[in-house]
Amino acid sequence: MIELKPYQPVAREVPSYWRHVGIPAQGAELIQLVRRGFDYAVLVRMAEASGFTVRALAEIAGLSDYAVRQARRRGQWSSMQSDRLFWLARVLDAAQGLFGGDWGKARYWLVTPQHGLGGGRPVEWLRTGVEVKAVLDLIGRIGEGVLA
Repeated sequence: MIELKPYQPVAREVPSYWRHVGIPAQGAELIQLVRRGFDYAVLVRMAEASGFTVRALAEIAGLSDYAVRQARRRGQWSSMQSDRLFWLARVLDAAQGLFGGDWGKARYWLVTPQHGLGGGRPVEWLRTGVEVKAVLDLIGRIGEGVLA
């Protein structure tokens, strides 16, 4: 007689956002990549992961159409542009983490006015480091259950 064993699904590792985007989340390697300039494809992979368009993400990061065309032509971003893209990636990762990995909910939250930002939309608060910190702080407070 053949004995059947119960099915045990194999847990597969879900690729992390950072691995998908192709940059580390922190550390010396990240610093070197920012200084050298990210590959243009980093923005494309950020768009694939988040569901935003390349154009929308570039606009959110404060990158002009000209800068996008130049980076695409060269295949690389400048170090300043790479720094902006990194901070945008941090916010995208934090927002999708806040919503349990649900990119649809994260995108909706990012484009919706938030009381904790004085009624501003998070995507409009990502041009400077001070603004990015405010958005990340708000995400952290919400995640901890602290109202703004």
